[in-house]
Amino acid sequence: MPDKRSELAHHRRPLDRRTALRWSVDLVVKFREHKSCTLPVKLIDVSVTGCRLQTGFRLKSKEDAMIVLPGFEPLVARIVWNHDGQTGLRFVVPLHRAVVEHIYRLGNSAALAEAQRVKTLS
Repeated sequence: MPDKRSELAHHRRPLDRRTALRWSVDLVVKFREHKSCTLPVKLIDVSVTGCRLQTGFRLKSKEDAMIVLPGFEPLVARIVWNHDGQTGLRFVVPLHRAVVEHIYRLGNSAALAEAQRVKTLS
């Protein structure tokens, strides 16, 4: 009889190796790959251990990187995966949960403000 754990592991998606709960956000942040220029990218989700970015371009895995969120010091991270214009980062120093919650509120308040702006234009 198959082991329940191996059965669950078999059904995981190959890119789903998350170790912490991810919070969906919609926020433009500054991204800088090691020895490169700073570019605006979209932060899609964040957790205490890392985040996912919509970059639109391929980045080299295992390279050091940095993201800057509004009102924060730069967060140093390592690129861990790339797929279809998205990039996964693991923070060198994990974030406190309160910081993740603050980023979540920042990202979602920006989306709400944009929705309200569009509604007033129509």
